[in-house]
Amino acid sequence: MNTHNESSDSALVPFALRPASTDWEAFALDGSGTCHGWAWFRPPAAPQGVVCRLADGAVATLRGLAMVTGIDPAMVSMWGVFGTPCAGPSAVGMLDQPLVLPHGAVDTNITIHVGAGTAVPVGMVPMVMNQPPMTVGVGGMVDEGVYTAIAAHWAAIQAATVKLEMLRKQIDDLMMQLSSLNRDLTYDEVGHSTRQDRDAWDDARRWMRNASTQLSRCQKACDVGDTQSVGKREWLQNIHDNYIVTRQPIDNIQGVASEFEYFRKLLINLESQVSGTLSGASTDGLNRGRRVLAEIATKVRRAKSR
Repeated sequence: MNTHNESSDSALVPFALRPASTDWEAFALDGSGTCHGWAWFRPPAAPQGVVCRLADGAVATLRGLAMVTGIDPAMVSMWGVFGTPCAGPSAVGMLDQPLVLPHGAVDTNITIHVGAGTAVPVGMVPMVMNQPPMTVGVGGMVDEGVYTAIAAHWAAIQAATVKLEMLRKQIDDLMMQLSSLNRDLTYDEVGHSTRQDRDAWDDARRWMRNASTQLSRCQKACDVGDTQSVGKREWLQNIHDNYIVTRQPIDNIQGVASEFEYFRKLLINLESQVSGTLSGASTDGLNRGRRVLAEIATKVRRAKSR
C-alpha cells in the first residue's frame, strides 16, 4: 500500500479521467498533506466506482470522500458503507455525517458507485415504504435492493482479494527479515554483553521463532484459501457479470445473495487474521529482536572506543 500522499490532489482530477488503479492510492482530505486514507479506482467489480479505506484515526464524510476522489455526490448511484449498501439518492441526509466504523465490523471499505442507475417509471415505484424497489431487467422484474447488495458484496470481495495479495507479500518479506535476524551472537557481542543481555536475546529468538511459525500458518491459510476458493470465485463472478450487472432474473436470488455475503465475510475474516498476525510478529518478534541487538551493539561500540 502506498503510504505517501502522492494523490493528495486527487480532488482536482475528475473521476471520469481516472484510469483503473494498480495499487492503493493515498489521499488527503484537506491541504495538510497528511495521508487520511487510500483509494482504489475502478476495481474489476466496480469499473465505474472507487473503494476507499480510512487511515487509523481519520474522520471523513461521504461528501468528503466523493470530492477527494473527483466524484460529484449527485452522480453517485450507490454507496457501500462498511458493508451496508445505500442507494445514492437516499443518502443525501448522510453526506455530511462523520463515518464511524461500527464496533466489530469486518468490512472497513467505503465503496462509491458512479452512474445514473436504471431509470424506473414513476408508475412502477412501490407505494409500500418497506417494500424493496423493483427494476425492469432485460428478462423481467428484479429486486433492485438485493441486486444492489450483491454488487456491494462483490466490490468488497474484490477489494479484500487485493488486500490479501498485498498482505501475502508482507508475510514473505517479514519472514525473510525474521530469518535473517534470528542468529547466534558474534564473538564481540558475546564478549561485551552481560548475562542479562544474552538471556534477553535468547528470549527474543524464541519470540521470533514463534512469530515465524504464526506467519507460516497464515501463509498456508492464504495459499489454501486461494486454491480452494478458485471454483467459488469463478462461480460468483459468472453470476455477477451475467446476472447482477445486467439485472437478469435468477432463481433463489436471496440464496445467491447469501453466498456472496458469506464469501465476503470469509475473505475479510482472513484479512483480519493475517493483519493481526503481521502486527504481532512485527512487534513481538522483529522489533523485540532489533531492540535487544541494538542494546548489545551499543555496549560493543563503547567497549571498543575505550
